[in-house]
Amino acid sequence: MRYFLLFVTFAGVVGGQTMTETAAAAAGGSVGGAAGRKVGEGISAIFNKVNDQTAKTAGTSAATKSPLLEVGPGVPKTDVPPPPPIHRASSNRRTERTQAAVVEPQQSSSPLTQLTLLIPNVPPPPDINLAELQNLKPGTQRAALLSLGTPSERITGLEDGHLEEVYHYMSGDQSLGFVRLTDGRVSSVILN
Repeated sequence: MRYFLLFVTFAGVVGGQTMTETAAAAAGGSVGGAAGRKVGEGISAIFNKVNDQTAKTAGTSAATKSPLLEVGPGVPKTDVPPPPPIHRASSNRRTERTQAAVVEPQQSSSPLTQLTLLIPNVPPPPDINLAELQNLKPGTQRAALLSLGTPSERITGLEDGHLEEVYHYMSGDQSLGFVRLTDGRVSSVILN
């Protein structure tokens, strides 16, 4: 009950403060709008008096002021020096260009034979089985896990400053399980 009364009192004080600030802003705006014209006229009168005093001191009247700046037609100047030369920073780094490896196919009568000469002959990755997933222990390195077989799906992200990876292994249409890696090491294995 005490806390409820304390909350109601606090809410009332905050609401009252908001109403007071809003009313003060509205009153200040209306007073400022009405007084603004009078203040502006007063400032103009002061500056006019200062202008008259400076004109008397300079020996001229305010009515016969000479212009401070005379504007004439634009004439190009010939004695202007040219801009300085552009300084380009030179780089001491040497860029090395590597030549792409060019594989020239052997002469053959069939274009298909030429194409097969260009594609490297890499064996498909092995399929992981359920027994290998069951034998995985926490702390196993990513390279050792990938040598067992390629996952069907990979999800990678950051969580609390650590690299988190989830590998999903399947055999055909059957899901074998999930392996979670934290910073490149197996942290958990979930079998289906």
